[in-house]
Amino acid sequence: VVVDNASPLDQGAWKKEALALGARWIDMGWNSGYACGVNRAARESTGDLLLVTNPDVKFLPGSLGRLIQVLESRPRVGAVGPTTWWNPGRTILFPPNIPPSLKDALFQTLAHLSGAANRAYSMARTRLALPVWRAREVVEVETLSGGCALFSRKVWDETGGFDERFPLYFEDTDWFRRLRASGYSLLQVPGADVVHFFNRSGITDGEAALSRYWTSRRRFLEKYYGLPGRLAADWTKALIFSSWAERFRARPMDFIRDLGRVADPPSIRLPRPCASFLLELTQDPGFFMAGAIFGKGDRWTPSPETWEAFGPSRYFLRGLDVSGGEPRYLGTWSFERV
Repeated sequence: VVVDNASPLDQGAWKKEALALGARWIDMGWNSGYACGVNRAARESTGDLLLVTNPDVKFLPGSLGRLIQVLESRPRVGAVGPTTWWNPGRTILFPPNIPPSLKDALFQTLAHLSGAANRAYSMARTRLALPVWRAREVVEVETLSGGCALFSRKVWDETGGFDERFPLYFEDTDWFRRLRASGYSLLQVPGADVVHFFNRSGITDGEAALSRYWTSRRRFLEKYYGLPGRLAADWTKALIFSSWAERFRARPMDFIRDLGRVADPPSIRLPRPCASFLLELTQDPGFFMAGAIFGKGDRWTPSPETWEAFGPSRYFLRGLDVSGGEPRYLGTWSFERV
């Protein structure tokens, strides 16, 4: 079942191909939101297993079968999710989702206002992500991404599907939280690999997507924390967009080594050889959400295939030595892909 939430782009060719493959195509006629679209697709479908996926996700060979095998072979599993890559060559991992909370909202806001808080917050997220990034066996997680998840119709019907009060974002986080509260586990499955050509839906109307994000964030915090959550959502948003935060974001960042504007693959030279290093990749100098590149040695240069995945933009990389227990900082670099 394909649900078209009034895409501004012409979907004629895709619709024709989907119908030829036996899919059912539903034109919503308006942008009803991700939650509403998914719920409609679930009602129109007939299978015992449901796979929810964004249109910008590509399944690599064997990934769907691996997800089904894990879901059906383990008791009390609410949903399973794949290992998500940024590029088809599988060299850059997406960050795992971190469950939002009142504490996280406050910590994240401080990270928009202080260099010390920013470093502490982003490193805390990295420590949470490392076990998931490094997992070679099925790993239980606190939440998954609604951009690609497999579950049974029984679980979906039992827990009520997505809450349509979330216009975009947080509808999946809310549902996965309800799954765990009902005694179900959430599993990420190494070996079930997908490529997410990130935010192809959101970039068609970035301002609307951002507005819906803040609306959903407020509703989520209010739903689970009541009046304190709603007040915290309003207060933290105001601080993040305050002149204080703007001055912090505009501060000189002398600690970042700028490699300039580059058309060819840059080379990142680390200060020392590492048995295992992690390069976190992001377009945000605050490293609030970053992907992962693992390697060894004293340098990293993207392969031609990896370099193709870098569209024109400014990128930031933070190096960490992860050879031992605690990640050790190596440096931060930036370049603009032209």
